[in-house]
Amino acid sequence: RMPTPSWRLAAAPWRVAAPSWRAAGAAGVAGLAARRWTRRCASSLSTPSPSSHEAVRATSRVLKKLLDEQTKGGVVVLLGAGASASAGLPDFRTPGTGLYDNLQEYNLPFAEAIFDLQFYRQNAEPFNRLARELYPGGVKPTAMHRFVSLLDEHQLLTRCFTQNIDSLETAAGLRKSMVVAAHGNFDTASCIDCGAPAQEDLVRQSLCEGAEPQQPTCSACGGKVKPGIVFFGEALPERFFALAPEIRECRLLIIAGTSLTVHPFASLPTLASPQSLRVLANRELVGQELGLRYVDDVGKNNDVGDIAFLGDTDAFAKAVALEVFGLEDL
Repeated sequence: RMPTPSWRLAAAPWRVAAPSWRAAGAAGVAGLAARRWTRRCASSLSTPSPSSHEAVRATSRVLKKLLDEQTKGGVVVLLGAGASASAGLPDFRTPGTGLYDNLQEYNLPFAEAIFDLQFYRQNAEPFNRLARELYPGGVKPTAMHRFVSLLDEHQLLTRCFTQNIDSLETAAGLRKSMVVAAHGNFDTASCIDCGAPAQEDLVRQSLCEGAEPQQPTCSACGGKVKPGIVFFGEALPERFFALAPEIRECRLLIIAGTSLTVHPFASLPTLASPQSLRVLANRELVGQELGLRYVDDVGKNNDVGDIAFLGDTDAFAKAVALEVFGLEDL
């Protein structure tokens, strides 16, 4: 097991990096503050604006090298909510459209309370009602999810770390062993008191069937059972910390659809070797405060460094799949 790194700090794993944002009491304010910070960082860059076309070309060059070398693994993918946006799933923090800005019907003391363990102990009804809407099913994976699965099919993928709880990675065909769900998902369930595992199908039945959700209870101690989503006040899965060091060995790190504001997940890019290529596929530049230094062209540096594709993650995935695998449609 790896030594406890400096980025393993968050007792509440989904919180944004700046604690003063939480003091405002509204998740929408947190999201807005994060984006203002990003714009300030972007405007202060001394390097030219990154080239999205070059990001596709650089990514493709590295993937082709790995294929030519018949190297197994070498690619790590980090997925955020932006990777699921085209599936119709909202992210958490975008002002106006994010989940945290649309929880008025639950009468919460603050938006994040719906994923707060202590609040859940006192009043589980808001989460149980929301869980009916969040449970996977009926939503198709995006092109980005299928691209990650394609990397695995060609034995290029070392691991996919995801912040998402929608399980769309495995729905796209990616092997469960290749996915690290940093914030958990609905694939498992357990008692919040004794930790005993519960049958996921029975938990789903209790929450999703019937006119109103019913609270699942533990057969061992009678405590409340909840799906395996990581709440504030809970530690991230041990598997996250056990497998994070794999990033140090990757040749290509793809960071897709994440604001890189929620720690410790946000610090994963810092583990990459200086000899790797880090590619951001996102609508806006993020991660400068973590040490990402975007340039227009990494080709002159043997495809080592940081470059960005500014746009939808699906557009990035389709462009690379066409260039590397000759696939016109994912």
